[in-house]
Amino acid sequence: MLAMREAEREHWRRVDVERWSGPTTALVREGFDRLGMAVSGEDVVGAMDGYANAIAGWSTVDPDASATLRLLRERGYRLGLLSNTWWAADWHNADLATHGLADLIDEIAYTSDLPHSKPHRAVFEEIARRLDTTPQECVMVGDRMVDDVAGALAAGMRGVWRRNSAGFPSSPAVPSAEIDSLSELPELLRTWGGA
Repeated sequence: MLAMREAEREHWRRVDVERWSGPTTALVREGFDRLGMAVSGEDVVGAMDGYANAIAGWSTVDPDASATLRLLRERGYRLGLLSNTWWAADWHNADLATHGLADLIDEIAYTSDLPHSKPHRAVFEEIARRLDTTPQECVMVGDRMVDDVAGALAAGMRGVWRRNSAGFPSSPAVPSAEIDSLSELPELLRTWGGA
């Protein structure tokens, strides 16, 4: 157990200091390496799949998400999802499908599939590239001031903070706007000259 905790501490140190990202399997593999145990890649993936299956269905969705995304799609917006995660894309995609959101998102970038995590500039540039646009044409909406808002602003995007009381680290960044609900987003975009 101590080896796994040390591997996890090192993982989060790299995330905090280097904005590094990678799959959970790398963390689990490092824990076994610290124990001097040879474990096949298949066994690591099997263990992680077992964990993912055990927690399937635990995710929650903002109550306004579906209606807001539908309205934005109707108005011609291309929608992307940029998520800091160490879990496999398939697991998240299954959650999106369960909640009826998968077909409402044009492009998805999970940091588990990228070399860096938010707020690293490269991940914001990557989602803009996937949406076939520039960061300057994008608006990032997020609930974390450092990862979402400060990262978006540094990449040249507008950063909208969805206020919350979760206690995420504060940032000296000043968001382009603040909202309490995703349902406020369409009108905000309209005030900025959008559809």
